Amino acid sequence: MVAFISPFSESGAATNRALYLSSSFPSRLIILPKNDKYGASSDKDFFYFPIVNKSFLKLPLWWVKTTLKLLDYRPDVVVFLKASLFTVVPAFAYKLLTGRPIIFDCDEWDAATLKDNGESQLKVWLTDYLARFSIEHSDLIIYCNTLVRSEKIPLLDHPKLVYIPNGVDTKQFNPTKTKHKGFNVMFVGMLHKIQHLKFLIDAIDNLRDTDVYCTIIGDGPKRNEFESIIDERGLTFKFNFVGHIPHEILPAAMSTADVFVLPFEEMDGIRYQCNIKLFEYMASGKPIIATNVGDIAKILGYGDYGCIVSSTKISSAIIECRSGCRTMVNKARKEAVDKYDWKILSNILRQHVIMLNEEKYVNDNYGVLS
Repeated sequence: MVAFISPFSESGAATNRALYLSSSFPSRLIILPKNDKYGASSDKDFFYFPIVNKSFLKLPLWWVKTTLKLLDYRPDVVVFLKASLFTVVPAFAYKLLTGRPIIFDCDEWDAATLKDNGESQLKVWLTDYLARFSIEHSDLIIYCNTLVRSEKIPLLDHPKLVYIPNGVDTKQFNPTKTKHKGFNVMFVGMLHKIQHLKFLIDAIDNLRDTDVYCTIIGDGPKRNEFESIIDERGLTFKFNFVGHIPHEILPAAMSTADVFVLPFEEMDGIRYQCNIKLFEYMASGKPIIATNVGDIAKILGYGDYGCIVSSTKISSAIIECRSGCRTMVNKARKEAVDKYDWKILSNILRQHVIMLNEEKYVNDNYGVLS
């Protein structure tokens, strides 16, 4: 049995990761808030909600109810996501009370993301401290991003480090195409860093006299600012804002794309992330244009599975993709199926959990998926 603790509702990316990584375990429990800023959770049989509406004022109640639930369920191992007070405290309480192992799932370096988002220095420091404490005292560390290991994890010779990136359900996300007019450039993701989106605006502006247009799937605090910039530059007719849509219908929405873009700027928060949309792009059978930030170039085979360009060359890459890049697209799909399907990644975790419970050394598989 395995239990996952997530600080986010089902709508959060971290919980989505927990859902897939736990899928190969015969028995599982996922502890999460019922509602938070990302949305609402459904009522799955293996979900447990210590609190309905997430709030730091309810943190003590979360700690008590989560710990009691773990003691009642008695999982063989607890996997806690994120360096958060919502996850670290009950995970280590369970370890202290039962002696059973815990696993820290370090899916990004959260302190860097918080800093990029302009959060308080105290919150950034606390998150950084919790991450380092978790790395030092957990029985196994999962990391999503190879730069997190080489630059952030202090115990580089720790025998219990496992590289498990984000992934994709390759049956759900597959090469399908919906007929439409024009050439559709698509971005999928949260609208919370306007620096990245300006690169996309510039690219579409360079192509304003063509039939190229852009679809934005996602929402966030910077949407109004994004739309204002587009309006000021006279590009409203070039952009289609879909807003947030449920993950289960995302593949159908993505089928209208002709090319996907990841126009990221070099920032620590992005440098240490493992963007789940990249793997969904790869599985969907369309060309990918991305900037070289963090692990993106490595995952895209340094150009074998997608176009790696500077932020000023996105429009040129869009034109090149119109002329065809089927070989690149097929390779990206195969890579997604062979290496990044969630079933494969979940089985990797399960194998390491078995070894952990058998008190065998867990060998670092760093580079196996690279």
